[in-house]
Amino acid sequence: MSKLANLKRNRLKNMKKLQEKIASQGSSDYPTDERIWRPKFNKEKGKGVCIVRLLPAKEGSPFIELKSYSFRGPGGYFWENALQTIGKEDPVQIAAINAFRKAKADGDNKLREYAKKFLPRSQYYANVYVVRDEEAPENEGQVKIYQFGRQIFNIIQSAIKPEYDDVDPMDPFDLWEGADLRIRMKGNRIPDQRNPGQTVLVPSYEDSSFDDATAFMEADEEVLEKIYLQTHNLDEFVSEDKFKSFEDQAAQFQKVTGKPYNWLTAEGVEQHVEEQEQQRELDSSVDEGSLSRDDEEEVDSTPQADSSGEGLSAIERFKQLASQS
Repeated sequence: MSKLANLKRNRLKNMKKLQEKIASQGSSDYPTDERIWRPKFNKEKGKGVCIVRLLPAKEGSPFIELKSYSFRGPGGYFWENALQTIGKEDPVQIAAINAFRKAKADGDNKLREYAKKFLPRSQYYANVYVVRDEEAPENEGQVKIYQFGRQIFNIIQSAIKPEYDDVDPMDPFDLWEGADLRIRMKGNRIPDQRNPGQTVLVPSYEDSSFDDATAFMEADEEVLEKIYLQTHNLDEFVSEDKFKSFEDQAAQFQKVTGKPYNWLTAEGVEQHVEEQEQQRELDSSVDEGSLSRDDEEEVDSTPQADSSGEGLSAIERFKQLASQS
Protein backbone atom coordinates (compact mmCIF):
# COMPACT_ATOMS: atom_id res chain seq x y z
CA MET A 1 0.00 0.00 0.00
CA SER A 2 1.42 3.41 -1.01
CA LYS A 3 1.82 6.25 1.49
CA LEU A 4 -0.96 8.19 -0.23
CA ALA A 5 -3.34 5.22 -0.09
CA ASN A 6 -2.54 4.80 3.59
CA LEU A 7 -3.24 8.50 4.18
CA LYS A 8 -6.61 8.21 2.41
CA ARG A 9 -7.55 5.17 4.46
CA ASN A 10 -6.80 6.93 7.79
CA ARG A 11 -8.50 10.26 7.08
CA LEU A 12 -11.06 10.00 9.90
CA LYS A 13 -8.34 9.13 12.40
CA ASN A 14 -6.29 12.06 11.15
CA MET A 15 -9.23 14.41 11.66
CA LYS A 16 -9.65 13.24 15.27
CA LYS A 17 -5.93 13.71 15.98
CA LEU A 18 -6.10 17.17 14.44
CA GLN A 19 -9.02 18.18 16.67
CA GLU A 20 -7.13 16.93 19.73
CA LYS A 21 -4.02 18.86 18.70
CA ILE A 22 -6.01 22.07 18.15
CA ALA A 23 -7.56 21.69 21.60
CA SER A 24 -4.12 21.32 23.19
CA GLN A 25 -2.67 24.51 21.71
CA GLY A 26 -2.00 27.54 23.86
CA SER A 27 -2.65 30.93 23.02
CA SER A 28 10.24 33.32 17.09
CA ASP A 29 11.24 33.72 14.23
CA TYR A 30 13.16 30.78 12.85
CA PRO A 31 16.50 31.41 11.14
CA THR A 32 16.37 32.15 7.39
CA ASP A 33 15.23 29.02 5.58
CA GLU A 34 14.44 28.93 1.87
CA ARG A 35 11.75 26.33 2.51
CA ILE A 36 9.75 28.83 4.58
CA TRP A 37 7.10 30.91 2.83
CA ARG A 38 5.29 34.00 4.06
CA PRO A 39 2.92 36.11 1.96
CA LYS A 40 4.50 39.46 1.08
CA PHE A 41 2.49 42.53 2.01
CA ASN A 42 2.60 45.39 -0.49
CA LYS A 43 2.37 48.53 1.65
CA GLU A 44 1.74 50.75 -1.36
CA LYS A 45 -1.37 48.78 -2.33
CA GLY A 46 -2.37 48.33 1.30
CA LYS A 47 -3.94 44.95 0.57
CA GLY A 48 -3.28 41.64 -1.11
CA VAL A 49 -4.40 38.04 -1.62
CA CYS A 50 -2.50 34.76 -1.66
CA ILE A 51 -4.00 31.27 -1.94
CA VAL A 52 -2.52 28.09 -0.48
CA ARG A 53 -3.64 24.54 0.14
CA LEU A 54 -2.68 23.11 3.51
CA LEU A 55 -1.03 19.72 3.15
CA PRO A 56 -0.76 16.71 5.45
CA ALA A 57 2.85 15.89 6.37
CA LYS A 58 4.23 12.56 5.21
CA GLU A 59 6.04 12.44 8.58
CA GLY A 60 5.31 14.11 11.91
CA SER A 61 2.58 16.59 12.85
CA PRO A 62 0.47 18.50 10.27
CA PHE A 63 1.36 21.78 12.00
CA ILE A 64 3.70 22.95 14.77
CA GLU A 65 3.45 25.74 17.33
CA LEU A 66 6.68 27.39 18.51
CA LYS A 67 6.51 29.84 21.41
CA SER A 68 9.27 32.39 21.95
CA TYR A 69 10.13 35.38 24.12
CA SER A 70 11.35 38.77 22.99
CA PHE A 71 11.72 41.57 25.51
CA ARG A 72 14.19 44.18 26.61
CA GLY A 73 15.50 45.07 30.07
CA PRO A 74 18.23 47.20 31.64
CA GLY A 75 20.72 44.41 30.92
CA GLY A 76 19.93 44.00 27.23
CA TYR A 77 17.62 41.73 25.21
CA PHE A 78 16.05 38.37 25.98
CA TRP A 79 15.26 36.52 22.76
CA GLU A 80 14.83 32.79 23.22
CA ASN A 81 12.54 29.92 22.30
CA ALA A 82 10.21 29.17 25.21
CA LEU A 83 10.81 25.88 27.00
CA GLN A 84 7.09 25.62 27.69
CA THR A 85 6.74 24.81 23.96
CA ILE A 86 8.11 21.33 24.60
CA GLY A 87 6.48 20.90 28.00
CA LYS A 88 9.55 21.71 30.08
CA GLU A 89 9.91 23.92 33.14
CA ASP A 90 10.37 27.48 31.90
CA PRO A 91 11.93 30.27 34.03
CA VAL A 92 10.22 33.09 32.13
CA GLN A 93 6.86 31.36 32.42
CA ILE A 94 7.41 31.02 36.17
CA ALA A 95 8.29 34.72 36.43
CA ALA A 96 5.17 35.69 34.47
CA ILE A 97 2.81 33.48 36.50
CA ASN A 98 4.18 34.75 39.82
CA ALA A 99 3.97 38.37 38.67
CA PHE A 100 0.38 38.08 37.46
CA ARG A 101 -0.68 36.31 40.66
CA LYS A 102 0.91 38.96 42.86
CA ALA A 103 -0.46 41.79 40.71
CA LYS A 104 -3.96 40.34 41.02
CA ALA A 105 -3.66 39.78 44.78
CA ASP A 106 -2.30 43.29 45.41
CA GLY A 107 -4.31 45.10 42.75
CA ASP A 108 -0.99 46.25 41.32
CA ASN A 109 -1.64 47.37 37.73
CA LYS A 110 1.96 48.52 37.32
CA LEU A 111 3.28 45.03 38.06
CA ARG A 112 0.64 43.55 35.79
CA GLU A 113 1.80 45.72 32.88
CA TYR A 114 5.41 44.80 33.63
CA ALA A 115 4.53 41.09 33.59
CA LYS A 116 3.01 41.32 30.11
CA LYS A 117 6.47 41.63 28.60
CA PHE A 118 7.16 38.05 29.74
CA LEU A 119 4.28 36.57 27.74
CA PRO A 120 5.41 34.48 24.76
CA ARG A 121 4.26 34.90 21.20
CA SER A 122 3.40 31.97 18.99
CA GLN A 123 4.47 31.16 15.46
CA TYR A 124 2.99 28.21 13.59
CA TYR A 125 4.38 26.09 10.78
CA ALA A 126 2.50 23.96 8.23
CA ASN A 127 3.18 22.44 4.83
CA VAL A 128 1.37 24.21 1.99
CA TYR A 129 1.08 24.10 -1.77
CA VAL A 130 1.26 27.69 -3.06
CA VAL A 131 -1.60 28.18 -5.52
CA ARG A 132 -1.31 31.95 -5.90
CA ASP A 133 1.34 34.43 -4.76
CA GLU A 134 0.72 37.96 -6.09
CA GLU A 135 4.04 39.47 -5.06
CA ALA A 136 6.25 36.44 -5.74
CA PRO A 137 4.63 34.31 -8.49
CA GLU A 138 7.80 32.19 -8.71
CA ASN A 139 6.57 30.43 -5.56
CA GLU A 140 3.39 29.20 -7.25
CA GLY A 141 3.25 25.46 -7.75
CA GLN A 142 5.77 24.78 -4.99
CA VAL A 143 5.49 22.95 -1.67
CA LYS A 144 6.59 25.33 1.10
CA ILE A 145 6.58 25.58 4.89
CA TYR A 146 4.10 28.33 5.74
CA GLN A 147 5.00 30.34 8.85
CA PHE A 148 1.98 32.14 10.27
CA GLY A 149 0.65 33.77 13.40
CA ARG A 150 -2.40 33.75 15.62
CA GLN A 151 -4.93 35.22 13.17
CA ILE A 152 -4.43 32.49 10.56
CA PHE A 153 -4.25 29.85 13.29
CA ASN A 154 -7.65 30.96 14.59
CA ILE A 155 -9.15 30.55 11.12
CA ILE A 156 -7.72 27.03 10.84
CA GLN A 157 -8.92 26.23 14.35
CA SER A 158 -12.45 27.44 13.55
CA ALA A 159 -12.57 25.15 10.52
CA ILE A 160 -11.50 22.11 12.55
CA LYS A 161 -13.58 22.92 15.64
CA PRO A 162 -16.43 25.27 14.62
CA GLU A 163 -17.89 27.53 17.27
CA TYR A 164 -21.48 26.76 16.21
CA ASP A 165 -23.19 23.37 16.06
CA ASP A 166 -24.78 24.09 12.67
CA VAL A 167 -21.34 24.29 11.01
CA ASP A 168 -19.74 21.02 9.98
CA PRO A 169 -16.09 20.57 10.98
CA MET A 170 -13.58 20.35 8.15
CA ASP A 171 -10.07 18.96 8.04
CA PRO A 172 -8.27 21.66 6.00
CA PHE A 173 -5.28 19.32 5.64
CA ASP A 174 -7.39 16.69 3.85
CA LEU A 175 -6.44 16.32 0.17
CA TRP A 176 -9.89 15.10 -0.85
CA GLU A 177 -12.32 17.08 1.32
CA GLY A 178 -10.22 20.04 2.42
CA ALA A 179 -10.27 23.54 0.93
CA ASP A 180 -7.99 26.26 -0.37
CA LEU A 181 -7.06 28.93 2.18
CA ARG A 182 -7.52 32.44 0.80
CA ILE A 183 -5.08 34.68 2.69
CA ARG A 184 -6.39 38.23 2.56
CA MET A 185 -4.10 40.99 3.79
CA LYS A 186 -5.14 44.54 4.54
CA GLY A 187 -3.18 47.39 6.07
CA ASN A 188 -3.71 48.13 9.73
CA ARG A 189 -2.00 50.99 11.56
CA ILE A 190 -0.69 50.27 15.04
CA PRO A 191 1.53 52.27 17.46
CA ASP A 192 5.21 52.14 16.53
CA GLN A 193 7.03 50.75 19.58
CA ARG A 194 10.35 52.14 18.38
CA ASN A 195 9.01 55.65 17.69
CA PRO A 196 6.51 56.77 20.35
CA GLY A 197 3.69 58.89 18.97
CA GLN A 198 3.99 57.39 15.49
CA THR A 199 2.22 54.50 13.78
CA VAL A 200 3.36 51.75 11.46
CA LEU A 201 1.40 49.92 8.75
CA VAL A 202 1.22 46.14 9.25
CA PRO A 203 -0.89 43.47 7.55
CA SER A 204 -4.02 42.10 9.19
CA TYR A 205 -5.23 38.63 8.15
CA GLU A 206 -8.62 38.66 9.86
CA ASP A 207 -10.53 38.65 6.53
CA SER A 208 -8.87 35.41 5.39
CA SER A 209 -11.09 32.36 4.92
CA PHE A 210 -11.37 28.90 3.40
CA ASP A 211 -13.06 28.40 0.05
CA ASP A 212 -15.67 25.68 -0.37
CA ALA A 213 -14.39 22.16 0.17
CA THR A 214 -13.06 20.51 -2.96
CA ALA A 215 -10.69 17.73 -3.94
CA PHE A 216 -7.16 19.01 -4.42
CA MET A 217 -5.73 18.74 -7.94
CA GLU A 218 -8.99 17.08 -8.97
CA ALA A 219 -7.89 14.10 -6.88
CA ASP A 220 -5.33 12.99 -9.49
CA GLU A 221 -3.64 10.28 -7.47
CA GLU A 222 -0.34 10.49 -9.32
CA VAL A 223 -0.08 14.27 -8.89
CA LEU A 224 -1.22 14.11 -5.26
CA GLU A 225 1.40 11.53 -4.37
CA LYS A 226 4.15 13.61 -5.98
CA ILE A 227 3.14 16.68 -3.96
CA TYR A 228 2.57 14.74 -0.74
CA LEU A 229 6.07 13.25 -0.87
CA GLN A 230 7.57 16.76 -1.02
CA THR A 231 6.21 17.73 2.42
CA HIS A 232 8.59 18.35 5.32
CA ASN A 233 8.77 16.91 8.81
CA LEU A 234 7.93 19.97 10.93
CA ASP A 235 8.99 18.39 14.22
CA GLU A 236 12.50 19.74 13.60
CA PHE A 237 11.28 23.22 14.60
CA VAL A 238 10.66 22.04 18.15
CA SER A 239 13.54 19.61 18.59
CA GLU A 240 15.35 20.00 21.92
CA ASP A 241 18.48 21.43 20.33
CA LYS A 242 16.45 24.55 19.41
CA PHE A 243 16.04 25.42 23.11
CA LYS A 244 18.58 26.63 25.66
CA SER A 245 18.56 24.89 29.03
CA PHE A 246 16.54 26.10 32.02
CA GLU A 247 19.75 27.19 33.77
CA ASP A 248 20.98 29.18 30.76
CA GLN A 249 17.63 30.92 30.29
CA ALA A 250 17.36 31.67 34.02
CA ALA A 251 20.83 33.25 33.98
CA GLN A 252 19.98 35.30 30.88
CA PHE A 253 16.70 36.43 32.46
CA GLN A 254 18.54 37.73 35.51
CA LYS A 255 21.16 39.45 33.34
CA VAL A 256 18.49 41.22 31.27
CA THR A 257 16.01 42.14 34.02
CA GLY A 258 18.32 42.46 37.00
CA LYS A 259 16.09 40.03 38.92
CA PRO A 260 16.16 36.26 39.40
CA TYR A 261 13.29 34.51 37.61
CA ASN A 262 11.77 33.58 41.02
CA TRP A 263 12.11 37.02 42.61
CA LEU A 264 8.42 37.00 43.56
CA THR A 265 8.62 33.72 45.49
CA ALA A 266 9.83 33.21 49.07
CA GLU A 267 13.04 31.73 47.69
CA GLY A 268 13.48 34.70 45.38
CA VAL A 269 12.90 37.21 48.19
CA GLU A 270 15.50 35.48 50.36
CA GLN A 271 18.02 35.49 47.53
CA HIS A 272 17.36 39.13 46.69
CA VAL A 273 17.63 40.22 50.33
CA GLU A 274 20.95 38.38 50.67
CA GLU A 275 22.28 40.10 47.56
CA GLN A 276 21.16 43.48 48.87
CA GLU A 277 22.85 42.89 52.24
CA GLN A 278 26.07 41.87 50.51
CA GLN A 279 25.90 45.02 48.43
CA ARG A 280 25.42 47.16 51.53
CA GLU A 281 28.51 45.58 53.11
CA LEU A 282 30.53 46.38 50.00
CA ASP A 283 29.24 49.96 49.92
CA SER A 284 30.10 50.37 53.61
CA SER A 285 33.62 49.06 53.01
CA VAL A 286 34.10 51.52 50.15
CA ASP A 287 33.04 54.41 52.40
CA GLU A 288 35.57 53.36 55.04
CA GLY A 289 38.38 53.29 52.48
CA SER A 290 39.53 49.87 53.66
CA LEU A 291 39.72 48.14 50.29
CA SER A 292 42.81 46.92 48.47
CA ARG A 293 43.29 47.68 44.76
CA ASP A 294 41.94 44.25 43.81
CA ASP A 295 38.87 44.79 45.97
CA GLU A 296 38.23 48.17 44.35
CA GLU A 297 38.21 46.60 40.89
CA GLU A 298 35.77 43.96 42.08
CA VAL A 299 33.42 46.60 43.50
CA ASP A 300 33.63 48.70 40.34
CA SER A 301 32.34 45.73 38.32
CA THR A 302 29.33 45.27 40.64
CA PRO A 303 26.09 47.26 40.10
CA GLN A 304 25.77 49.83 42.89
CA ALA A 305 22.78 50.05 45.23
CA ASP A 306 20.18 52.70 44.48
CA SER A 307 20.71 55.57 46.90
CA SER A 308 16.95 56.02 47.09
CA GLY A 309 16.89 52.88 49.27
CA GLU A 310 19.16 54.40 51.90
CA GLY A 311 17.78 53.92 55.42
CA LEU A 312 15.46 51.06 54.44
CA SER A 313 15.83 47.51 55.66
CA ALA A 314 16.72 44.89 53.04
CA ILE A 315 13.17 43.51 52.93
CA GLU A 316 11.67 47.01 52.65
CA ARG A 317 14.04 47.80 49.81
CA PHE A 318 12.99 44.64 48.01
CA LYS A 319 9.34 45.60 48.31
CA GLN A 320 10.17 49.03 46.94
CA LEU A 321 11.97 47.52 43.96
CA ALA A 322 9.08 45.15 43.26
CA SER A 323 6.60 48.02 43.33
CA GLN A 324 8.74 49.97 40.86
CA SER A 325 8.88 47.04 38.42
